[in-house]
Amino acid sequence: MSDACPYWPGAGQHTFEFDNCESFAWLSNWIARVSKASALFSKKRVWSSVEQIFQNIGADTHLVGRLHALEPIPFKMRPIFDEVQDGWGADIQRFPVQARRELSEVSDLGLDSLFSIYKTIAAYAATPPGFARDTDSCIQALQSHHSACRCEWGREKAGWTNHWVRVHPDDWPHWNLVCPYAVAREQLELATGRRLEVLTRRQREAEEIALIVRCHSLMERGLISMTPCANASPEGRLYSMPQIWPPMEWVGTPWLNAVLDAATECEVSALFSSLCEWLDDIAQGNSPVQFTAAPPLIWLSETEDGLVLIKWHRKRKQG
Repeated sequence: MSDACPYWPGAGQHTFEFDNCESFAWLSNWIARVSKASALFSKKRVWSSVEQIFQNIGADTHLVGRLHALEPIPFKMRPIFDEVQDGWGADIQRFPVQARRELSEVSDLGLDSLFSIYKTIAAYAATPPGFARDTDSCIQALQSHHSACRCEWGREKAGWTNHWVRVHPDDWPHWNLVCPYAVAREQLELATGRRLEVLTRRQREAEEIALIVRCHSLMERGLISMTPCANASPEGRLYSMPQIWPPMEWVGTPWLNAVLDAATECEVSALFSSLCEWLDDIAQGNSPVQFTAAPPLIWLSETEDGLVLIKWHRKRKQG
C-alpha cells in the first residue's frame, strides 16, 4: 500500500470504512469460510502422499486453487486472484473414530513405511485389493492407446541418471531407450508396490530381503502373517527364500485396511491423471521434461469425528 498509495500511512483511522465496502466484505467473508473449511484438513495431518514424479511448480497458485476447491472464490473477487488456475476440485472421504483409533495404534511404526509395506504385499495378493485392480485398469488403458509405438521421445539410462532424447518414430524399438508410455507404466507400478518387476535380479533379491526384515515388527502385531507356501519357523523366520513371492500376506484390521486401500486408490487415480496429461502434453510436441501441471496431492488428517481423506485434482487441459 505504501508503494501504491503515498498517502496511506497518513490516513486517519476513520478515513475509510472497510465494513461499508462490498468488495472487502466479500473478501472477509470468504476468508472466514475458507479458513473454517481448511482447518478440518490441516490441523492434524497424519499422512500425505509422496507418490509423484512431477516437480511441484507454481505452489502458491496451486494453494489458492485448492482453497478455491474447498470454498469457491466469489465471482466478483476473481480479478484479485487472476493467477489462480480454474478447474480445481476436491474428493473427500470420511472415516469414523474407530478408524482413527486403529491407525493411531500402528502410528509408531511410521505411516509412510506402513503404506509402503502394505502396497508391496497387497499388490501381489491372490485376491488383489481395490488399488491393485485400479492399477491393472490404468495399465490396460495405456496399452489400448499405444498398440503401436509412434513416440518421438525415448528415455535413455546413463549411469545413475536418465535423460530424454528425440528419436524417429518409425525406428522403434530403439536400443537402450524406453518410450513415454513405458515410463508411465513403470511409474504406476512403482507407486503401487509392484517394484520388483522393474528391478535387476540383484536389486530384487536385496529388496525382498529388506522387506522381510521390515515386516518382523508387523508380524508381531498380527498385521502380517506367513503364507502356507512359506518355509518358515513358528516365529515367522524364513528358512529359505520362497519360490512364490511374497511369502507374507496382509491381515491388518478392518478400518485400517479400509483407510490404506482408499488412500492408495486415490494415489493411483491421481498419478494416472497426471501421467495421461503428461502423455498428452508430449503428443502435442512438448518435451517430456517441461511438464508443469500440478502433482497429485492427497492428505489424511485426524478430526474430532475420526479421519478425513482428501484428494485435490484439476480438470485435464483440453486441446
